[in-house]
Amino acid sequence: MPTMTEVLDKLGVLPETTVKELARWPGGQLPPATYGEPAAAASGEEAVAAIRDVIEGEGQVELRETDPDLLRRYATSKRSGKLLLVIKDTRGNEVERSSFKIEFGQTSLGEYIIPWASESIAEYMLDPDTYLLVNSKKIKFINVREAYYGPEKVFMVATPEVKDVDR
Repeated sequence: MPTMTEVLDKLGVLPETTVKELARWPGGQLPPATYGEPAAAASGEEAVAAIRDVIEGEGQVELRETDPDLLRRYATSKRSGKLLLVIKDTRGNEVERSSFKIEFGQTSLGEYIIPWASESIAEYMLDPDTYLLVNSKKIKFINVREAYYGPEKVFMVATPEVKDVDR
C-alpha cells in the first residue's frame, strides 16, 4: 500500500521541495527513484480515488474498542482451555502447529475474551483448522476484534462459529 506522500507525488499535486520536506517526517519516506520523475496524468476522479485508498486503507483506519465491562466479565467467567493454532503459508500449506494452555472469559453474548498475546495470533485465529479446546469441545472462530484499555491492546474478543441446529 503506497503512502499518502507517494500518491500525492505520483499525481503531481506536490512540488518537489514539498515532497523532499515530507520525506523527512516519519512514514513520509519516498523511494529515491520517485524524486524528479514526471507526474502521471490523472483525472480528478482518479486522484480522489487514489487519495481515498490511502486514507481508508488497511492500517489507516483503526477502531479502538474499549469496553469497561470486559475486564469484569473476564475476571468473573475465567476458565482454562487449550488453543490449537495452525499457521499456513500463502498457498494454504501448514507451516506450523502449536498448542498451548490459555485462560479465557466469555461475554454475555457468548464471545470469548482472550488475553492479547501478539499480532500474529489474532491473524491465525480465523483459520478453519485453529480451535479452542474446552472440555473436549472444539470451538472455532469467525471473527476476532481487539479490545483496548488506553493505548494498550489487552484482549482479543473472538466470536465463535455457530453450527446450524436441527429443529
